Amino acid sequence: MSDDTIEIQAAAEHFLRVFDQLDWESFSACWSSDPTAFFPGDDFRLDGRAAVLARFRTLFDRVPLHTPG
Repeated sequence: MSDDTIEIQAAAEHFLRVFDQLDWESFSACWSSDPTAFFPGDDFRLDGRAAVLARFRTLFDRVPLHTPG
């Protein structure tokens, strides 16, 4: 496996782990300064860090904190 593949896999695993754990600080740090995202269930594209993080913050605030998984 190339170094790039290992690095990408590690980043993806980190992203999923902090998302699963509802670790907002670590999750928000995963996003670039100018992302674009499609949020499941929405029929529109989110452009820019503020819009993407605001949408995910709504989700984080609605999910009760419990055992990961």
